[in-house]
Amino acid sequence: MIYLNLFAITLIVVLIVDISGITEHISKWISHTITKGKFIATDIIEKIGICSFCVNFWCGLAYLILMNSFSIMNILFVLVCSFFTPTIAGLLYLLRDLINKIINSINKKISE
Repeated sequence: MIYLNLFAITLIVVLIVDISGITEHISKWISHTITKGKFIATDIIEKIGICSFCVNFWCGLAYLILMNSFSIMNILFVLVCSFFTPTIAGLLYLLRDLINKIINSINKKISE
């Protein structure tokens, strides 16, 4: 069950950090606020080290500590999940595209 929860944390982190675009919006807000609108950057958050790998690692580690499940194997699982965050994001995009393709083909058959 712990591995399923850790994987769920990974999915949540990937959806929020990589797919939602929140880091870009926060970066724009920070640069706009600091420069009073003269300069807008979209990569400030990434440059200070807030990436899905890091966020997932620290969230997973915190979860292990809170659940009193701190072990080498659990840390290894968190690290592997963190390592695969870009791949998981790509798989989520692929899954979305496949579902859209299926829906489009069903709509074409219905409209014919």
